[in-house]
This record gives sequence, C-alpha cells and structure tokens, in this order.
Amino acid sequence: MSLSRNTVCCPNRRGHLHTRATLIDDIIDLHDQFMGTLFSKPKRNHADRFQQSGKAISDKISFIQHGSICLNHIKLARTMRYFKYTIGCMNQAPVG
Repeated sequence: MSLSRNTVCCPNRRGHLHTRATLIDDIIDLHDQFMGTLFSKPKRNHADRFQQSGKAISDKISFIQHGSICLNHIKLARTMRYFKYTIGCMNQAPVG
C-alpha cells in the first residue's frame, strides 16, 4: 500500500484550513463586537437624552396642568365671592 504525496498532505491541509477558518471567524467576531461597541454607546446616550427630555416635557406639562387647575380654583373662588357679595347686598334692606 503506497501513499501518494497528496494523501499525506491532505490531513495537514485540512487542519491548516480549519485553523485558518477558525481564526478568520474569530477576527470577524471581534470586528462585529468592536463595531457594535462603537454604535451602541452613542445609541445609548441618545436614548438616555431622549428619556431625560421626555421626562422634562412630562414635568412641564404636569406643572402647567397644576397651574391651570390652580387658576380655575382661583377664578371659581372669586366668582363665588362675587355672587356671595351680590346676593348679600340684594338681601339687605334699602337705606333711606
């Protein structure tokens, strides 16, 4: 049984090709991780700023709504005082 040069070299070539493919896969994985890191930081910063601005807008709307409610109560109190005064004046006997 004689072995040719190709049959002897094939296992080494397979091992070499497998090692090379593994290294290339590892390099691609590292590149993907690096690129993901590059894009994830700005994306996360943008999301954080967006959340903060959304909270600020929500706080301002809440403040405006609270102020509107306070103004409505003030107007209602003034109206009630006006009518109380007007009705009180009408119930008094005329002078003279």
